[in-house]
Amino acid sequence: MSTITMTTFRFTHFSRWDQLKLRVAEWQRRARSRRELDALSDATLRDIGITRCDAHREDGSCGDSKACRAPPARNRVEN
Repeated sequence: MSTITMTTFRFTHFSRWDQLKLRVAEWQRRARSRRELDALSDATLRDIGITRCDAHREDGSCGDSKACRAPPARNRVEN
C-alpha cells in the first residue's frame, strides 16, 4: 500500500503593496480592539482581569501618570 502525501507550501514573499495592506488591516484590528476595551465598564474590565489604566496603557494614552503605573506585584515570594 502506498500513501500520497500532499504538502502545501505557503507563499510567504509579499509585495510591498501586500505588506502595506496587511499592516493597515492589523492597525485597523488593533484600533477596533482598543475601542471595544474603552467601551467596557470598569466592572467588566475587572472581570476579565485588567484595569482601566491597563486598557489606556494598551492604546498609549496613559502617559507616565501615577494613576497608570503598574501596582506592586502581589504574592511575591521573598527569599
